[in-house]
Amino acid sequence: MLFRKNGNRWRKVFYQPGYPGKCRKINTLNGQSELLCLGTYMNQGYGSDSLVHFGLTDHGLSTIETLYSGESDEGVLNSKQKNTFVESWQLNDIDQDGHMDVILFANQSGRGVKKITYLYRNGSFVGTSYQNSSDRGNDTEEKTFYLNENGIEITVRYPSFVRAGQPFLLKVMMRNRKAAAVMGGVTLSFPDFRRMKTKTVQKTFDSVKGYASASKLYSSITRSTISSRYFVLEGWENKWPYDQSRSFLEKLTAPKGLDRLRINLRGVLLIGRHKRKRMEIVSPVNSNRKDQQGYDVKQIFIPVR
Repeated sequence: MLFRKNGNRWRKVFYQPGYPGKCRKINTLNGQSELLCLGTYMNQGYGSDSLVHFGLTDHGLSTIETLYSGESDEGVLNSKQKNTFVESWQLNDIDQDGHMDVILFANQSGRGVKKITYLYRNGSFVGTSYQNSSDRGNDTEEKTFYLNENGIEITVRYPSFVRAGQPFLLKVMMRNRKAAAVMGGVTLSFPDFRRMKTKTVQKTFDSVKGYASASKLYSSITRSTISSRYFVLEGWENKWPYDQSRSFLEKLTAPKGLDRLRINLRGVLLIGRHKRKRMEIVSPVNSNRKDQQGYDVKQIFIPVR
């Protein structure tokens, strides 16, 4: 269902009953959201399913392409037990280009499971490999951490697990839902590392910087600079308008010798033109953890294999 805000009221623009089924959001090259949806139909023992790529128009959803169609008649009397249904599908940035690709597993009756990989290319998905597969342990799904508190909305997308010594992508987005700010940013810190090798793949923040240990950082406790103990990654924006979002996509390398990667997360906005009247808006406001700069943080854990 699609709603559009007109002034202070929301108006229903589009409603699609039943199909397209279970959907997952993806972000396109221009930053607009689109959907991948798996819809299933069953009648008189015959079933079909389709994984469809939908785009958003002014009037609702529009089909861009059908990635995969499967069918089964195994419920029909004297059938040939045909079964190519989708068993599962995952989103994963396979080629590390900052856009989610698709890994799909189709159940082939009597012939095992077929794995199909679709890479996102110039607004559409291209099937690149077809193979029978019984081992799906190397494919990771994307997870999302969401924090919406005190007018600061933060979303972090990361893999469900990482492999030791291997690169992975971390996407961080922050939206200012408080008021126009003179500056603000999102801060990630890594308590287990004095320094980390990172690379910014994409950004809409004014700057994205990493700070190794012994860097001079501001402390909310002492109200002065301190010498940092562990690595910090920060996206920072000047003159941040209300209801606008900023993001960065960072390439990191998974650690060796640890069973999980710990990441502290927080956001801040500075509101008010005059320094004496300027307010510091933080998110989260209260938590059971603080970072080395004395701010309350939420913590993300990514398993390392």
